[in-house]
Amino acid sequence: MKKYSAKQVADILGVSPTTILRLIKNGEIKAEISKKFKKSYYYIYEDEVERLKKELCVK
Repeated sequence: MKKYSAKQVADILGVSPTTILRLIKNGEIKAEISKKFKKSYYYIYEDEVERLKKELCVK
């Protein structure tokens, strides 16, 4: 299954990357967290992106 970065999901949904990160941290978006070199990277699976698109009525 395809994974998207927080920035890609923000672009798809028409919101800021900061909004996506806040929603992930609040548990409203399911995401995979990868830590590399003391930095966290968040990846959202395609089915979660589709759920968000439906919820926000994004085409």
